[in-house]
Formats: sequence, structure tokens, C-alpha cells
Amino acid sequence: MIRILIADDHLLFRKSLRDIVEKQADMVVVAEAGNGMEAIKQAANHQPDIILMDVEMPEMDGIDATLQIHAAFDRIKIIALSTHAEQFYIDKMMQAGASDYLSKICSRQDLIDRIHLVWKTHDYQAEGLS
Repeated sequence: MIRILIADDHLLFRKSLRDIVEKQADMVVVAEAGNGMEAIKQAANHQPDIILMDVEMPEMDGIDATLQIHAAFDRIKIIALSTHAEQFYIDKMMQAGASDYLSKICSRQDLIDRIHLVWKTHDYQAEGLS
């Protein structure tokens, strides 16, 4: 089972992501966060496999949250989700430790495929973490 944390400041978008993820037989949402500080706390508390991280959030943005989470919990993979398509944001998130970067206008199937791709690039089962 792929354990997912959703971090986005827009409640409606978080709920939409939850609906998409939880329709998958091999995925479960373990927590949600509305800003970067909450994302760090939820990551520590729930140890998800993957975080769907918004780039622009209040209190702490996704770039800083990704940097801190990646430094503290390097086995947690982060997929950035953003309305920003500029290379600057992509570079910043990837430098902070994100494994992937998706536009918020991607299709449901693209999101699910990318989650599976990021999941498969790290052998959680070999670590006994599945």
C-alpha cells in the first residue's frame, strides 16, 4: 500500500486529490496539511511513502518544506504539484529534493502514473516498509 500525504493550502483541491488517490486499490491518504509547517509535522507523525506537495503555500512554502523533509526523512519521496510551470520553480523544487514535478492541470491518470513511477524508483518492499 502506498501511503500518501497531501500538502496544499486549498481545501477543495486537497479533497479532490484525496478522492483520486483513495479510488486506487494500492493507495491510501494517511494525512493532509494546509501549509509547509503542517506538512513537516505530518511527515514526521505519519511517515508517508510519498508527499504530494504544493509549491506555494502560506507560513512555509513547499520548497522550504521539501528541503526540510528531504533532509530529515530521505526515504519519503515528494512530488511537487503546482500551477507554476516556470523552470525556476521546477529547479527549486528538484534542488530541494523533490522526486518529480507535475502541473496541477495534469490528468488523473498522469498523477496516478507518476505516483507509481516515483514509488517504483525506490524499493520500499526491500526495506520492509510496504
